[in-house]
This record gives sequence, structure tokens and C-alpha cells, in this order.
Amino acid sequence: AETRDFFAEHLEGAPPEQRALAQEELLVAEGSDWCWWYGPEHSTANDADFDALYRTHLANVYRALGQRPPDTFSQPIARLRLDVISTPPSAALFPRIDGRVSSYFEWMGAGNYCPVTRATTMQGQPPILQEIFYGRNEDRLFLRIDFCKQPPESLEEISLRLGLRNTVRSADVTMTFSQDPESGGIHCHLDAQQEPGATTSLGQAVFKKILELELSLAALGIQHNQSLQFQVSVWQERLPLESLPLEGWLSVPVPA
Repeated sequence: AETRDFFAEHLEGAPPEQRALAQEELLVAEGSDWCWWYGPEHSTANDADFDALYRTHLANVYRALGQRPPDTFSQPIARLRLDVISTPPSAALFPRIDGRVSSYFEWMGAGNYCPVTRATTMQGQPPILQEIFYGRNEDRLFLRIDFCKQPPESLEEISLRLGLRNTVRSADVTMTFSQDPESGGIHCHLDAQQEPGATTSLGQAVFKKILELELSLAALGIQHNQSLQFQVSVWQERLPLESLPLEGWLSVPVPA
């Protein structure tokens, strides 16, 4: 219903070819077996694939009309049986952001989320994200993302979106990548709508063997005494591919 409402609201002013494409994607989604047939009483071994295909068609409606699809389309609709390792943060973090595991101890006390088994991405490809380590100190949020392949192929063709929220506000950070033609290294670029009047920089991200990310909570409008939740999703050509956690959000409490 949400996608159909979006379609109706954005038809006016859209070129005929865009309207036709968006309508086709919407009709395919509405007429799919996933919409009318699959459920607990009609389960198959391919439920995750059908779920992903259905969400792809819904996301294509937004894309056809020149809009960014909601991040929720990177999350499965059906509740899947999940086999994951998940540990919450237990201490304040102060890691060195250099894209490497500089010390065994630098991520000690971090939360960890690692799917043990999972299906393919929404596009039928092997998963890109392997696991996440996360945590914070009084004024900064830290993420470490390990990829399934080192280095990931076609890293420049994807972007990562970090969704943040708490009871007061929400924020989105987009990360894109480019290759340095001289060194062959990967540059990470961060973009976000920062809190008006923020005097601190957004943060930094570095990729070498792993991706390490440091974000200023103040720049995002999150107070040092506020807990928060986050999720990371992978996008390609404005379409969602996968996300961690597989369902819901990961919580980052205020360090004791």
C-alpha cells in the first residue's frame, strides 16, 4: 500500500516512459505469488529468493520515478529462521581507524553481529558483508565491517548506507568508494545531512583489509548520553542488495 500511494503521488509531472516503467514494476509486484500465495502455510526452500525479488520490484517503482527507495527494502519482509552470532557492546571503544586490525585488543569490548548461514543477496549474488563489530565512546560511534571477499570485487560499484536512530531523531550516512589510480588503494567518501550548526567534522572511514568507520555523534545530532540503533545496507544502482542485521536494528548503549 505504501508503494502504491507513492506511485499515485508522484505520477504527475513524470515523463510517460517513467510512468509506464513504474506502473509495470508495481503490477508485477502486486501480481506476484509472494504477494498472494506465500506465507507460513505455503513455504518453500526459495522463500528468501522470492522475498528478495518482490522487494526488488517495489524498489524499482521508486527508482523509475527518480526517487531513492526506502531503506526498509533492504530488509526481508518474511521472518526467516536466523542463525547468527550476536554479542552486544560491553565497553567504551577507542580503536585506531586505519583499515587494518592493528591490535587484537582494539575492538575488544565491541558488539559483534555475524550471520552463520544466509541466502544470496536480492540480486542472486553471494553475500558481500561478512560481519560487523560496533561500539562507541562518549562522543564517537565506531564500526568495523569485514567483507566476505578481500578485497570485495566491484567495491566502487556499490555504496553503503548507515541508518541511525534513537527516540529523538534519525540520521543517514552514505559511504561511496573510489580507487586511487596511482596507489591502487580505495578512498572512502562519507556524506550525511549533519546537524545544523555542527562544528565538528562528520568523521572518517578507511579501507585496507577491513573497513573501519568513525562518526561524530554531535555532528549527527545525537547526544553523548543517548543510546542509539543502527543498520548497514548495501546498494547498487540505487537498489538495495543486502543489510546487516538481517532483521531489525542493532542497539548501541551508552558506555558505562
